[in-house]
This record gives sequence, C-alpha cells and structure tokens, in this order.
Amino acid sequence: MLAIYTTEDILTAIYQDQEHKYDGWYEFITKVRPTLNVLMKEGTDYEDNDYNPVFMLENGYDIQVEPEYTDEVGENSYIAKIEKTELNCVTNPFAIFILDVDELTANKISDKYGVICHALSTSTNSNPIFQEGIEKSIDRQEPRNGWAELFTGGNTTPSNHLIFIDRYLFSDDSNGIKPEDGLDNVAEVLNRALPTKLGVDFHILLIFDATEMSKNPLTFNQLSTKLNGIKKKIIRPYNIVIEAVSINHSDFNYDETHNRRILSNYYIVRVEHSLKAFRNGKGLYTQTMWLDWLASKGIITHKASDAPSKALVKYTKETIKAIEQLKKKLGETPFSQNGNCNLTIHDIRHRILQ
Repeated sequence: MLAIYTTEDILTAIYQDQEHKYDGWYEFITKVRPTLNVLMKEGTDYEDNDYNPVFMLENGYDIQVEPEYTDEVGENSYIAKIEKTELNCVTNPFAIFILDVDELTANKISDKYGVICHALSTSTNSNPIFQEGIEKSIDRQEPRNGWAELFTGGNTTPSNHLIFIDRYLFSDDSNGIKPEDGLDNVAEVLNRALPTKLGVDFHILLIFDATEMSKNPLTFNQLSTKLNGIKKKIIRPYNIVIEAVSINHSDFNYDETHNRRILSNYYIVRVEHSLKAFRNGKGLYTQTMWLDWLASKGIITHKASDAPSKALVKYTKETIKAIEQLKKKLGETPFSQNGNCNLTIHDIRHRILQ
C-alpha cells in the first residue's frame, strides 16, 4: 500500500547522509517501512554487495524492495515516465515519489496525479507528510469556522480520493440534527479539501447505514441524487466520482463504522461523535476533532508516538476488506455512483479498490 518510488542513488544519499539533510526520510523509511520501488543504476551491485544501501535497508529493516533495473529498461523506466508525466494515472494512490527533479517539475507531477512528489533538493521537512497535525475541541453551538478548523487551505493536497466513514452520517439525531446536516457537511469538506487542479478523476466514497435514515422521508435513491448534486456547489476543472454504500448490522466490520473518520491518500481525520460536525460554522456536537498526515508525529516530532500512517493503512485495508465482503454478500447492497442507483457494488470504481 504505502510505497516510495525513487532511485538507488537517492536512497544511497538518504542512507549515507552525514549532514542530516534527509533525516526525516530515513526515519520515515525505517520506522514506517513502506515498499521501496527503486530504479537501480546501471551496473548496480545491489544483488552482490551486502553493504549496498538498498540491500541494507531491505535486510536490516525488513523492508520490501521492488527493483527496476536500468540495464533492462533503459530510458523507459517507470520513474522516467512519471518525470515526463507521460502516464494517464498513478495506479497506487499511496505512492510517494522522491526524485532528483526541480521543485517546479515535482509540483507539476503532484498536480497532475494527486500524489506526493518530493524534489530531493528541497527541505525534507517541507514535505506535506511531515506537517503538524491539528487538534480542535469544539463545543456544541460554539461559533467556529466550520471545517476550516481542520482544512486550513492547502493542507489537504496533494490528494486524489476521500472516504467518509460514519454509520450515522445521514441519520436524524437529537437537538434537531437532520440528514441535510450530513449533506451540508460533506459538501463543505469537499469544497475545502479537494485540490483546485488535478489531471485525474477525484474519487469519493461514503459508507453509512441507510437503515438509520428510517426516521426521515429521505430514501437512499433521493440521498444519492442529492450527493451527486454537491458537484454543482464545488465546481472543479476535473471529473469527480461520488459513490455511496449502505451497510447494516449484519455486514462485515459494521462495528468499525461507529468510529467516524475521513481517509485520504496521506492524511486521516478523526472525530469523537459525528462527521455532521457543523451548521453555519457552529458546532453541532461537543467533540474533539483531529487531522493528521502520515508523519505528523512519531517521525520528526513526538517520537514516542505511533506515526498516523499506521492508522491510515489499517483503516484503509479494513475498508477494502469490507467492500470485498459486500461483493460476496447474498442480496442487494444499496449502492450508487454519481447518483445512479441502477448499479451493484461490483461496479464500484474507487481507486483504493483498483
């Protein structure tokens, strides 16, 4: 899932760094242990030298290495195609590219594919995955800034997908909280979190329990239509795919939907009570909310903590497994794609499932 795409020369520089320029990357690689997809230099001794830095990372830290050999691919390596933005998409939404390119080229790659591309010449700490997490304690009816409390502008990009998990996202709650509050909060999150430009589709998946909507007249089909209508409020110059799935008490991992979260490529949002968090900027519940990137803690700062990447990977894998179980389920699972309810869960397109 989490994977770094880079070259043997760059990993060697990170491993042998004596000036502490790349400490963050070294700590991230050795603690988080993402898969290393490495373009090996011509004539590499990776397979023959126990002191080759890639070999030492692989064996010293039990990190999976996927080598690509320049001797075999020449100028047609995967990284070369990424640097030239020749590919239509990046198949792994959790890819992190560390490349020997200028910052402008790195930003161009990030903007096109919605994935992190880091120019080695720039400061490690400037990379989004290392930015500080945000924690806010919200009181009910307290005047706040809505989802701008967490999404501060630019702190949610690059990205190319979101997953909302909250079984009560569109339920009636006490104190006059309605399904429309769920719709309004989804719309605000999307408006604040989606990038202004992107060269691929942006995928959104909402997982909730439609049986909890029984107190109101809104049907799953009507809700799906309203969800698709959100696109008109958050105009973007790229295609947005919105998919909704209803699960119930008998479905796999149902209990996990009580833990309200928003998952993206590189960050995770957690809330104590509900993703229906605000109305007109004011808190609808008394709750604490968090936004953390992969390495907001546990790597450069707060080193005694687990890196948030652990939770993001865990919950994303659980989501994938839950969807796969729904595909095997007897009977229909309420599912819609861009407002179309005449599809089945087998038609789901979200990029984490590709």
